[in-house]
Amino acid sequence: MHGSAWGHVHVGRRCVGAIVSACCLSLGSPIRAGDDAFWTLYTVDGPSVDLRPSLAFRQVAPWRAVEVPSIVSGTGRGVRATDVVSVVAEDVLGRPTPGVVSGQLQALAADSQGNLWAACLTGISRFDGQGWVGFTRSEGLADEAFSDVTVDSRGGAWASGANGVTHFNGRRWTHYRIPGGCRSIAVAPTGDIWATGGWMSAFRFDGESWWRYGPEDGMPGSPRLTIGRVTVDKAGVAWIGCTYSEFSSGSTYNLASFDGRQWVLHDLPSPRIIENTYGLYVDGKNRLLVCTEYGLAVCDGGGWQVCDDPFFSQARSMSEDPAGRLWFCGGVTNEVGFLAGERELAAITLANIVPLSVSADAHGNLWLTGDPMHGVACWAGSDIPTAVRNGSGPTGALLIERLRVSPNPFNQQVEVRFALDAPARIALQVFDVTGQLVTTLAQGAYPAGNHAVVWDAARDGRDLASGVYLCRLTGAGQPIVRKVSLAR
Repeated sequence: MHGSAWGHVHVGRRCVGAIVSACCLSLGSPIRAGDDAFWTLYTVDGPSVDLRPSLAFRQVAPWRAVEVPSIVSGTGRGVRATDVVSVVAEDVLGRPTPGVVSGQLQALAADSQGNLWAACLTGISRFDGQGWVGFTRSEGLADEAFSDVTVDSRGGAWASGANGVTHFNGRRWTHYRIPGGCRSIAVAPTGDIWATGGWMSAFRFDGESWWRYGPEDGMPGSPRLTIGRVTVDKAGVAWIGCTYSEFSSGSTYNLASFDGRQWVLHDLPSPRIIENTYGLYVDGKNRLLVCTEYGLAVCDGGGWQVCDDPFFSQARSMSEDPAGRLWFCGGVTNEVGFLAGERELAAITLANIVPLSVSADAHGNLWLTGDPMHGVACWAGSDIPTAVRNGSGPTGALLIERLRVSPNPFNQQVEVRFALDAPARIALQVFDVTGQLVTTLAQGAYPAGNHAVVWDAARDGRDLASGVYLCRLTGAGQPIVRKVSLAR
């Protein structure tokens, strides 16, 4: 933001050479463009990195209701996959690295403990907020060519690879050798693990045994079919996307679901769901999002809505941040973006980088990887703008509101910055996690532009305990809340 006007705003700058080391892994440094944004790059040996991200808002195509024909295709419960062999590796300690392990990254996943997991063609990387650890065959990992990664409620990581499924429970690695390997992996609310792999097959792990499902159980079966992404909703229903190698004049039934009792095939209004290990996602409202060739299809349990916008037709990876924003990236274009409303899209264009996977962590930080970046980029959550409309309808003026805190965590003093698109009467207050008001940092009429105040926790006349506090900005549209941690 410059003054009071937002337009096409640069939120990064060209970063070449200093970020990428010619012959070794390198840790990126913060990238700022004035005070507008905060990107950090973690790269490996590869082409020079050129992000230069810029942010712009636009309307997406209208949503429309569609009918999705469905049929019950079978009630098969699967068969025990006795050919799946488990191999426990006790001595895979990992290797501290300055960045991700070498090789193109395929997928990202952030767990509830603040770790970021990255699936690479040559191994798996983990970032705990302080440093990177790499796991490869050299450290004893039993698989490679990982295509997908996810996390469970216990903080464990699961990855699909060329030879099956690999699991880390915080202490040791276990590899499950599945003939034909696996492409995609997901965790059910019950803790069951679903994986897709092989020809017309899916697998489920119940903690003790692996079960195989195929056309004989009710899954779609066709020589033209490839089983793709799998996801599981909050009711425990597994959803599997299917890709057909050619168009068909008849029904293709490109989506399958299994509720534990029966398989149902769904015929979405598109010949193909996006081929790859991406394309399906369940958000916090338990809505199923499916990216097809024609756009984005959403099922909320009561029906299907479709948005035929070209941006979504390219999307292969999706993630929801703590603020409820749904992020998308394509793996085809150089855009990553989030829905800022039913019709508003915040699109971030990356110079010469095609994002492949996006993941938002519990702190609101956005992580993405792309081609040919050969690394991971992080956009600090406190710098990601929130878009709301002043008034209703498409003629309402677009407001961009931001609330930033730095440093975070802090020991005594923290700077709180906020930006206003127009003059407003605001209140900037700090609350503890019980909702009790701690202090008021700013209140009254403020002009448009950037503003900053300092919260000195030692001058508030009370002995504040270490922990999480909430900074809340009200009076300039939708309230914005940022978490800040006091560390004594």
